Amino acid sequence: LLASRQRETQRQAEEERSRQAELVAAQEKQATAEALAAEQLQATERAQAYASRLKKLGLLIGLLLLPWLSENFPARYGSAGVLFLTALGLIAWIWGVGGTWASANKHVARGGKAAWASVAKVMIVLSFLRVIGELGGMIGSFTEHWKVVTGWQLGPAVTLQVRADGKSLLLKGGINDGTAEELSKALNLAPSVTMVVLESTGGWVRQGTLIGKIISDRGLNTYVEHVCSSACTIAFLAGKERSADPSAQIGFHSFRSIGAEAFSDSAVVASSEHETYIQAGLSSTFIAKVVATPSDKMWYPSSDELLAAGVISRVSQGGETATLATSIHTREALTAEFTK
Repeated sequence: LLASRQRETQRQAEEERSRQAELVAAQEKQATAEALAAEQLQATERAQAYASRLKKLGLLIGLLLLPWLSENFPARYGSAGVLFLTALGLIAWIWGVGGTWASANKHVARGGKAAWASVAKVMIVLSFLRVIGELGGMIGSFTEHWKVVTGWQLGPAVTLQVRADGKSLLLKGGINDGTAEELSKALNLAPSVTMVVLESTGGWVRQGTLIGKIISDRGLNTYVEHVCSSACTIAFLAGKERSADPSAQIGFHSFRSIGAEAFSDSAVVASSEHETYIQAGLSSTFIAKVVATPSDKMWYPSSDELLAAGVISRVSQGGETATLATSIHTREALTAEFTK
């Protein structure tokens, strides 16, 4: 009987030790899982923090770099900056989700619950689909930026011609990158010029502003024989005296950033346009109508509206420059012109 009791006591003791060992093992396994989960969370947070910093850096660069590029360099540099920052943001996003995906895999491999890893992966997939949708909606914008980067201009090549009287110079074509520099060189070669005749359907706002500064600094008059619209009007308004042929068209519409849809641009662009025309001396009522005209439309005010708003400073009867003398060099051409 004594021996039987001793064996029972030993069995109970062994069972207790076994239970204690199982409890300790379970506690250790739980502690290991919690440590792995904490490590997983830290790794995910680090990846997200790195991606967030990269995004913030890209945003900061964008806020500082893009306006500077747009104001001081040809349009292609601003577009290159937009594409670069977009690529930088995409890389940051891929970096962040890649780190999260890898951490989810490690979490399962180290004994973590597969459910949490699956939830993380589902969120990544949904985020991927959202980003792809957003990028798909911006293909048109990216395409236009890429065209500008590769040299595309808004208007035809510009030509500069000093008229036969030596007092007027015709600027015909797009207000493209480099047009202001070409105008400055042409005026240096023709110091007797007192009037710039503008014939353009527009171009880059920055170039229109630069051309306007050249005209203003030299105290030149401006004149329109046929058409001057969009960015051309910025140059026209810089003239000391501004006039136009009675049949000429001077057109206005809202500014548009590269890659933006018509009439969907930001308030910053609208404010910039308003400031540009305010500095030119136009009335707020006139400017409001300009800003309200979509960028894919054109508003051509009447001569009375142009005079009342201060766009033209005087009424012209036309024929103020030596157009015929410049373009006609034979008797036959002169006869044909007068028999039209």
